[in-house]
Amino acid sequence: MTRGADLSSTLLQAAELRKLGDLTAALELLQPLVEQAPSNPRARISLAQTFIDAGQVDDARVQLEHVVETHPTNNRAALLLADSLVEDDPERATSIYHAILERSDAPAAAIGLAQLAQAQNQPGRAIVWLTEAVRRDPVDSRLQLRLAKALTSADRNTEAVERLTHMDDAALSLSERTTVGRLLIRAGEPAKGDPYIQDVLRTDPTEDVAIRLSAASGLDLHKLGLITAEALAERGRAAVQSGSPHETLTAGVRALARAGREGEAAEAAANALAIRYTSELARSAARVALRDSNPKRIRSIIEVAEKNEDHATASYIAGLLASQSERWNEALEHWSRYHTLTDDWQGRLERGHALTRLKRWDAAEREYRAVERATDTTKGVIGRIQLLSTRLESEGAADLATKALEASEHDSNLTQVAVGALCEASRFDEASSIIDRSSSLFNEHSIATLRAGYHRRRYEYDRAFELAMSVVDADSAGNELKRNALQLAAHTAIRMQPTQSVLERVLDAAMTTRPITVDVIELQAELLVALERFDEAKEVITGIHPQYRQRSTALRLRAWEAAQSGQHAEAQRLGARWLTRVYKPQVHAKIHGLNPMDSLNEVDPDEVVVLASVRDEALRIPDFVRHHRQLGVDRFIIVDNGSTDGTRDHLTGDDIILLHTSDDYVTAGLGMRWMNEIVARLATGTWCIFLDADEQLVFPGCETHCVQELTAYLDDFGYDACAGFMLDMHAATFEEQRSVREGDRLLDVCPWFTNDYRFQPLIESPYTTVRGGVREAQLGIKYREQTKSPFVKAGSGVQFLSSSHETTPARIADLSTVLLHFKFLGDSLERAAIEAGWTPFSYYSNRVRDHQQSIGASDNFSYMSDSAVRFRDSQQLIELGLMSSGEFMSGKDVLKK
Repeated sequence: MTRGADLSSTLLQAAELRKLGDLTAALELLQPLVEQAPSNPRARISLAQTFIDAGQVDDARVQLEHVVETHPTNNRAALLLADSLVEDDPERATSIYHAILERSDAPAAAIGLAQLAQAQNQPGRAIVWLTEAVRRDPVDSRLQLRLAKALTSADRNTEAVERLTHMDDAALSLSERTTVGRLLIRAGEPAKGDPYIQDVLRTDPTEDVAIRLSAASGLDLHKLGLITAEALAERGRAAVQSGSPHETLTAGVRALARAGREGEAAEAAANALAIRYTSELARSAARVALRDSNPKRIRSIIEVAEKNEDHATASYIAGLLASQSERWNEALEHWSRYHTLTDDWQGRLERGHALTRLKRWDAAEREYRAVERATDTTKGVIGRIQLLSTRLESEGAADLATKALEASEHDSNLTQVAVGALCEASRFDEASSIIDRSSSLFNEHSIATLRAGYHRRRYEYDRAFELAMSVVDADSAGNELKRNALQLAAHTAIRMQPTQSVLERVLDAAMTTRPITVDVIELQAELLVALERFDEAKEVITGIHPQYRQRSTALRLRAWEAAQSGQHAEAQRLGARWLTRVYKPQVHAKIHGLNPMDSLNEVDPDEVVVLASVRDEALRIPDFVRHHRQLGVDRFIIVDNGSTDGTRDHLTGDDIILLHTSDDYVTAGLGMRWMNEIVARLATGTWCIFLDADEQLVFPGCETHCVQELTAYLDDFGYDACAGFMLDMHAATFEEQRSVREGDRLLDVCPWFTNDYRFQPLIESPYTTVRGGVREAQLGIKYREQTKSPFVKAGSGVQFLSSSHETTPARIADLSTVLLHFKFLGDSLERAAIEAGWTPFSYYSNRVRDHQQSIGASDNFSYMSDSAVRFRDSQQLIELGLMSSGEFMSGKDVLKK
């Protein structure tokens, strides 16, 4: 045998030893060979490769440097040397790769430059070099897949899909077909990727990766409405029964849960955890239990994690359990521990959620921004959008959502959040446009739910309700989506004051939804209250699992139940607890200036005080003050928020305390933060009547009884609040309303009201809602809340929420009041235009303005209808059932004012 043949034989033997992993034996063969043939590049390259495999990179470089120096065109040695220098000397590695590219058409150097760019976190440059590699060898399917993977990782999904769908399927191996399917699914094209996965499974039904991807792609196909829940469940069953690694089992558990087979999913997860524990499987099992509102099962999973010394996962799941119960301090503690143990961005994201709910907003924003820096997901920016919405910074949330969506238009979660943010800012055209162009991201049921939310925010409750119920009634809709649609339908139905049959339709759906989660139980109770089936509602509330009795909705329900049972102290305690769970600007907003507050010291606790916040109310304020002086009001405390029309000129006299503020009206909870602050500063026992400047109080017998008699009655019976509602007053025609002037008696100009009101019980104090009147009958402006609680006793703990339409739990008097509401006066067009700039009511105010403009354009528009009644006195309102007198007038001597 020749010397050359001996060399080749030895190199082949060394290569076989390397394959077997016997690197020591390979080195023992190659090192003498190099000494015998020091100028042979093949021997040195083989020795260098063995050194690299053994982790002896410096020794490998010595051999490679020698080859490159003596054989400068040897591309194999140059590539190995450049590859070894990528981390330690990237500049020299780059130079070597470029030199190889200049003298060779092979793609290897381009691949090396792509790897170098990826190591330097330059995905764009990596794609450039991988594209160059594919150009040099367009038939190499592995290169095509590598480029597609890089494009997908960079969210350049359209380009990735274009390349993948033009590959030669016949030339792909089984594993490459799996890779194509996985990348198409990852690129948001499960309908295109799934056939590849199914083809692999037909060839090899036991292929682990394909089984897992079949379940994973099924999730997306189900979301898009391309396979049924049962088909998805079959894929999940195949995955959990395959005996495959736990990554496959986890995908199967997720598929079963999303298909609405929570019981199967929970059993599969429990069985798998009993065989071998993994953190991924433990998390999936916990999420199934959370979806099923099963705290016992969640705690058992935490115990399994702790037993396996996976303290990080145990902390993470414990945080989820605490968050579902809205124990946010506890959740924050668990997620902080998780973040400390893992330094994972998921921990920071969850911390951000907890901090938001705890109203620690600056800290929450820092966490969300950290998530944005740490990952390419949109979860961090979604957190920031939701944080701005919580703070009522609607325009900021909408702007951020729009900007984020421009960069990630194929993200379904971001799309949903963006639509909500735009609707909150009354940017409905933009929201509708996003829904229209995002249809490919959702199935028909998801789109219907998204549109239902859109219509609900536009006060188009009928349309919102029918869309939501179409999802609830659809057999092909997933359980989670059904529950979301059910919540939307129920809350919409309650707000639109429907017929009993409509409420019962939603209640039937809530009773039959599976699984019955805590959210659904809470809905059942609220619907039963609306149907006046109070005993059943109390039974449902009492049956809420102890784990969930501190949730915000559960606390509201329990407060209602306590108030109905006469346990008013308990109702107030639960209401105060509820306020720690939510953000209410009327209570929590910071106020910077409300002066001079010292003047409140002048108020005697025996006085009856009217509170109001005003801005440019010169047309209404003279009659407002005159009317309430006639009722016997002792003092007016008026907050002026920057009037420029002479309003302050009418607020003079010893009985008027005029305060000033430059705080934003909207941010201050439509001024109610000021009112709550004033009530808190007044002496205990002072009766406060909150009114808007366009409202005038009427109470039973007010023509012959003074307001002090009414408050004495409230004191005698231990009440701490008195409810009422706004009775919209109008003239016969639009032109008559425009004739009003400063100082006019408003009731002379607008003496009519439309007697078409509906009353319905609610869980919020004052436990009744009222809607109707001329705004619905003649103007078509529906579903605006008209209930109010104008009377509140200082020191009772009762606070105004949502203007005075709602208060914290209170002992409500057995009598009621009416507020004559003079909204539609001569300046109503101008005021509606101003109010249209107030984000919370801009859509509603625009509708008022539009209706008023159409009225003004007609010839003497008439507000009159068959239900129109001319106001006479308080007794008339009692006779019509619009006001109740309780025991107030029984046996009392008439006291002339």
